Amino acid sequence: MRKIMVIAMSLLVISLTGCSEIELVPTTVTKLNGELVEIQGDSMYSEWVDSVTGVHYFHTYRGGLTPRYNADGTLMTDK
Repeated sequence: MRKIMVIAMSLLVISLTGCSEIELVPTTVTKLNGELVEIQGDSMYSEWVDSVTGVHYFHTYRGGLTPRYNADGTLMTDK
């Protein structure tokens, strides 16, 4: 009986979490050289999008800049 309750509670928790697509909405628009636009960020990192190519980049507070990749290894782009 205890095993059935544990399974039922686990299924309930998993079903309540759900999945949703997150849409990034810029709170403030910051442009760099007229091409890179900041779409999300805080004091540790920020995400930028190249307005010409649509490629997403991560920028760290220490100055690192790297492209963002999809799960399949392709560049994340808007275009």
